[in-house]
Amino acid sequence: MPDAAAGAAWESRLQAALGDDTALLELAIEAPSVDHKLSAVLAMASEDVLRAAEREFRKHDRRVHSVAKQRYEALVKQRETRATAAELIQAAAALVETTMIPANRLVELNQAWELLDSTLIDHEEKIRFTELQSGLAELMRQRSERKRAGSRWTAAAKQALADLDSAYTGVATAGADPLGAAAMLAQASEKARAALAALPARSGSLKPEDGAIAALGEALQAALRDSPPIEARLVMLNELHEFQSPQNAVFNSRNSGPASSTLTKAAVGRWQGLPPIAGKRVEEALNARFEEWLHLQDEARQKLQSENRLRVSEKVQAAQHKRNQALTEAADTTEAALAEGHLAEAGKHLTILQNAAGEKGASAALQTRIGALQAEFLRLKDWQHWGGGRVRDDLV
Repeated sequence: MPDAAAGAAWESRLQAALGDDTALLELAIEAPSVDHKLSAVLAMASEDVLRAAEREFRKHDRRVHSVAKQRYEALVKQRETRATAAELIQAAAALVETTMIPANRLVELNQAWELLDSTLIDHEEKIRFTELQSGLAELMRQRSERKRAGSRWTAAAKQALADLDSAYTGVATAGADPLGAAAMLAQASEKARAALAALPARSGSLKPEDGAIAALGEALQAALRDSPPIEARLVMLNELHEFQSPQNAVFNSRNSGPASSTLTKAAVGRWQGLPPIAGKRVEEALNARFEEWLHLQDEARQKLQSENRLRVSEKVQAAQHKRNQALTEAADTTEAALAEGHLAEAGKHLTILQNAAGEKGASAALQTRIGALQAEFLRLKDWQHWGGGRVRDDLV
């Protein structure tokens, strides 16, 4: 009965000391038996108290010392394992925020985690590290894919920019076909617009390659700004050249002078109203081609005016020649009548000849001949009067 009462009293003291490692240490030292001491040591949860218990029982009670040492070393290992796990979780979480995740660093973290005793790690920490592992692997995959996509886009954008520059060079080349240059420029512009439409979106954290991609996108936008005004000028030049082509009936008609002048004024107004071009080399080349068209237009107009004047002059000369020929024939008829002595007939022809010569402006030689015929007619007329008088005298 006394032993039972002592055991009950001990259990009561042990229960009262639970949660207070210092009280448990004192209870272990005072305990009358090894089993009671072991019960108190097993109830301890503090490293410091277990360390003190290990030192206390080192020289006596070897069983109690061994249990205290094992308990102390287990707590130390648990603490160190959990601290290492926390450090690994923190390092993995820090990698998520970095712009670049080194693959070897991720492997190091995974290997270090595998070396830990998983039985000593809290379940929540295991879940947290597993989630970070999966997230980092997915993030590396996404960034790798984004980098590859950025590289592909950069190559396509550089090619589109080179094609635009080549198209602008073709436009600036002297003698280039406006329609062909416009088609080449339209194709290059479409490729550049497609590249801009596929411009990779920036991620949450800026990467070194993001700056280069953004700069390339701005270069494409700047180069594309010149495309619409250049295309408008090329289309206009093609229209003007078609108007000036040899097959154009309006341009080559005799009455195209007023229409050509009106077109020139309208073309100058349209050209000056087009938006400016940032690239001075292309703008100067296109302006030079427009000036060349104006020069050709002016030359064609002057040539047409000269041809019209020549045509009118030839027409006047032909009419004059025809009139002179008719007057010459009339003069021949008058001269023949005079030679035959038909003065009445010659007088009629001479009157008609003189009237026609006065109205139509006969040549100087013809005027001289008409004057001579007139004098001859008057002379013969006088002889006719004189001869008639002698006949009358003879009759008398």
